[in-house]
Amino acid sequence: MVGRVTSEGDRVIRSNIARKLFNLKGRGIKIGVISDSFDAFDGATSNITEGDLPGRDNPDGYRKPVRVLRDLPSGIDEGRALLQIIFDIAPEAELLFHTTGETEQDFATAIRELTKAGADIIVDDILFSTSTFFQDGAPAQAIAEAVNQNVVFVSAAGNNSNRSYQSDFRPSTTFTFRSTTYEAHDFDPASGVDLFQDIQMPRSSLIDLLVNWDQPIGGVTSDLEAFILENPVLPGAGGTILDDGTVLRRRTDDPSKRVAYAASSRETVYLLIARKTDSQSPPPNLLKWISFTNTADNGVTYEYVNDRGGTGNSTIYGHQNADGAITVGAASFRQTPAFGVNPPKLETFSSVGGTPILFDVQGNRLATPEIRQKPEITAPDRVSTTVLGFRSFPGTSAAAPHVAAAIALMLQRAGGRKSLSRSQILTALQKGAIPIAPPGNFTSGAGLIQADSAILQAFQSEILGSSSDDILQGTDRAENLSGLTGNDRLSGAGSFDALFGNEGKDTLNGGAGNDYLLGGNGNDSLVGSNGDDFLLGSRGRDGLRGDRGNDELRGNEDNDTLIGGRGENRLTGAEGNDLFVFDRHGFARVQDFQNGRDRLGLPRGVTFNQLDFDQRGRDTLIELGNRTIARLRGIAASTLTPADFRSPFSTI
Repeated sequence: MVGRVTSEGDRVIRSNIARKLFNLKGRGIKIGVISDSFDAFDGATSNITEGDLPGRDNPDGYRKPVRVLRDLPSGIDEGRALLQIIFDIAPEAELLFHTTGETEQDFATAIRELTKAGADIIVDDILFSTSTFFQDGAPAQAIAEAVNQNVVFVSAAGNNSNRSYQSDFRPSTTFTFRSTTYEAHDFDPASGVDLFQDIQMPRSSLIDLLVNWDQPIGGVTSDLEAFILENPVLPGAGGTILDDGTVLRRRTDDPSKRVAYAASSRETVYLLIARKTDSQSPPPNLLKWISFTNTADNGVTYEYVNDRGGTGNSTIYGHQNADGAITVGAASFRQTPAFGVNPPKLETFSSVGGTPILFDVQGNRLATPEIRQKPEITAPDRVSTTVLGFRSFPGTSAAAPHVAAAIALMLQRAGGRKSLSRSQILTALQKGAIPIAPPGNFTSGAGLIQADSAILQAFQSEILGSSSDDILQGTDRAENLSGLTGNDRLSGAGSFDALFGNEGKDTLNGGAGNDYLLGGNGNDSLVGSNGDDFLLGSRGRDGLRGDRGNDELRGNEDNDTLIGGRGENRLTGAEGNDLFVFDRHGFARVQDFQNGRDRLGLPRGVTFNQLDFDQRGRDTLIELGNRTIARLRGIAASTLTPADFRSPFSTI
């Protein structure tokens, strides 16, 4: 646990397991955050002293503070909440922050500044009302630049569910208002005519609609207007206007308008979308609106969207829909396998992908619309931070930093900065995820990320055996070696290697570095060698030796021999009659020794009478001279006899 609170998402995505088993904490990786503000409320200092952020006074020794490139004095410090989540998962990563600013160009600048500062990963949780739907704008282009420099960009999908309407523009009735003639869009997709989209609003609800049509940025030839009306009557003919279209930030040459309305009491209002007919240009082919309320329209019923028979549509747009971004949906941590729910359940508000890209960045219409598979992945939300207003942090804003931090662990495993491409990272994340929906969906992507599985997939190269007896030798790169069938000999080298014996009687040696060894079926021999290693015997009578370093050994099924070696080691026999062997220069934490079933092996030259036994609570410490060589969990010292020991013992 890091600090006063730790994100429950750490457990959900199994990054806690990854840190423990693989000894990965994000060291050497830089993560940049773009959000509203970092320390507008002056809470960062206390976060550091309480252990929830790194800095000089961090009680756990994480001394390097967040590097703030630019902050906003009037924000709500959502950025600090994101940083706390990242710090919980990857506490040794170097953290950077840059405020989003006020405009899309400011946001693009933030990306470039973080890239210049050396960020390996950038994560954001910002949506812009000014971003156009059908063409990549300045932020998406800045993301592409960063990705070309091997920066991984992670973005929160948004919290607008499928609250969107999309349709061909169907010109219908004309009317004149304020000396301008309009032709109204017909909302009815069938043979009828419906000029007004009914919107049923409960008390104290809000609607905020971004309207776009299919024309390029800077090349608008048609002008659409949107009206929210009190009654289903055309403006100029008795219709009362509650709001009409706002040009976003005076960008008159963008194909976008915005209308909003807040209801103080329960009422039904009516949306009218119409084209000004003054121009001789043809009408647009496609129009679309997306809700921009960030869940504030919960309870609102939009005709043709979420009423009976409505289908809704995509709500991921702008830089969240950028080809280079890894876009993240949200699932409440309580609705995941770690908390008893399998398969996980997606948050109902998590935004939906599928928005088509119709124009290239120069504004040329594409021959075929580009549909990007968004979101790519899902992560937990409603997690704990200590930031005021975000003590229980909901939304995809909370989900995205979990992914960014997990990627830091993956990069560390693979060899450090720039060791994996975006494509390799995304593939690894998706392979290890727990599915929420069938493949090819636009709601949850590949599913809920699992950091430990993703880390095992985060290799630079893969060496595969065959059905014969193979000798597989790793190199200094982070590799996965798999023996397949046959009696194989697998040897890692100097990096973090994952060795899989699979079928047959296999011999696995991790070599230098922190390694993962899985014997598979058969009577296997596993040696961690140097580094902090994880050894898993699986089926068969296996011999596991940690050797040097602090290692984790698990025998699993059948009768296994577990030798911790030097260092501080954790030994679990699981099923079968197991032998736990001690080293006079090491410490073995034995998790499941059972009198009468398992045996304890002593180093050569040591007898039972040389040992002292010390009861510590429910555990027994075994001491040799002035050194403690083992701790037996849940064992009473008085129950240990010479019959429980085998001595002398030669190592495998």
